[in-house]
Amino acid sequence: GALRFTADLDIENLLHGALVLSTRAHARVARVDTTAALAVEGVHEVFWHGNTPAHFYNSSIWFSGQKALADEQMFPQ
Repeated sequence: GALRFTADLDIENLLHGALVLSTRAHARVARVDTTAALAVEGVHEVFWHGNTPAHFYNSSIWFSGQKALADEQMFPQ
């Protein structure tokens, strides 16, 4: 019992996210109309590849000092 888990934390003003997946396999998203989503109470922002910087990383790097090719993106095109 002394170990703390993420679910044990109570962080004031914490935002939660939801992932919305495409209904079409292998489709290219040309644009996203965020008007309806942003009109919902409590929604602060809608993120997609069109409004997010192309920051590359590697999710296999777990420890300081590890080296791996940064070839992953949060929202690849």
